[in-house]
Amino acid sequence: MLCSGSASDRDTQLARLMRRNHLNRKDAEARINAQLPLTEKARMARHVLDNSDEWSVTKLQVILLHAELERSLEYLPLRLGVLTGLAGIAILLYLLTHYLLPYA
Repeated sequence: MLCSGSASDRDTQLARLMRRNHLNRKDAEARINAQLPLTEKARMARHVLDNSDEWSVTKLQVILLHAELERSLEYLPLRLGVLTGLAGIAILLYLLTHYLLPYA
């Protein structure tokens, strides 16, 4: 789970939600109140990005997290699955062209 914006205060969260979803304050507050608090979301997350600062700081966090995930074995099964799928497609295409196309 990736949780962003954990350090933003309630007013910032409200303003962003109202602007993004074109909500009035009452509807935005109702939506926020129906969710887990950001601190609880951050506690359950594997990785937390704080986007309350300038864009350059957030961008640096994303780059560092991406590098960390690339070095980890967390996504190894996904990578192997994709490579296996691509190899399977390549073999299937080879077999189809080799056996179904007439010889020239």
